[in-house]
Amino acid sequence: MIPVDMSNSPSQEPTHSGIGMGPATALWRDRLHRCLASNATPVVLFPDAVRSAASLWAGMRTWTHHLRNAGILAGDVVVCALPSGDGLLQLLLACLWDGISVEIHSPDCELSALLGRVERVDGTVLVVSLLPEMAPPWMHAPANGGWPNESRSLTSRCSHPRQPDRLEEPVVRLRDKRGLTHAELLHAVMEQCRDASLQGRCVLSLVDWHHESGLVGGVLAPLLCAEELFVLSAHDITAIERVLGHEPVSHVLVGSVDEQRFRQVLTLPSHVTLRLC
Repeated sequence: MIPVDMSNSPSQEPTHSGIGMGPATALWRDRLHRCLASNATPVVLFPDAVRSAASLWAGMRTWTHHLRNAGILAGDVVVCALPSGDGLLQLLLACLWDGISVEIHSPDCELSALLGRVERVDGTVLVVSLLPEMAPPWMHAPANGGWPNESRSLTSRCSHPRQPDRLEEPVVRLRDKRGLTHAELLHAVMEQCRDASLQGRCVLSLVDWHHESGLVGGVLAPLLCAEELFVLSAHDITAIERVLGHEPVSHVLVGSVDEQRFRQVLTLPSHVTLRLC
């Protein structure tokens, strides 16, 4: 067990063999610590939850603790099938914090086809370890909101063992199949953040995070530079109209596949900018 002190700065992070502290991991830790730890903003508002920066930090660190207790460290891969939302965001941030690779699949994918004979259970996170000495390497943890269920440790699932070579550099792999290293992901996010129009603003994101453009431009970039981030489905027109009518939204982020339909069903206020991800 590795204790996690919520107040630790990156330089005080406990060391452990296998926990990633390569250049990209150190940069992600610095950025996340400065953006989230002990801060009130940014605030991320989901349909069923509101998370301040400090709340996201606490959830991320809880996932970090949970994964480390299960022996999931740098060089391993977390495979999850969660919707764009609270649970996926906090798990992803935990993996970026410890240099763990992530495969993000849509919640309606057939995990059994991806992972061998792993039982498909709705609302769970599947954790795959590539450490050859771990047997069996298939694990799962129930997602309870943004936090793991701390009353249950990660438990093994029966499956054919898989023992590929450990990854030299952590990656995030999405539905479009391209794998971004953690360094490439941070570079792409910071390129988006250099657009000063999002700095300190209230942003409405209607983007699916299971593609590179949606993950980078629809959640991670606004998380690191906006003041408020509303996360809604592009199909929830009633909720979108309510947010636009009552909140000081300056930008609406939408995927290219939804742009035409969005323009047909909604007329944006003149002060709101539509931005494609």
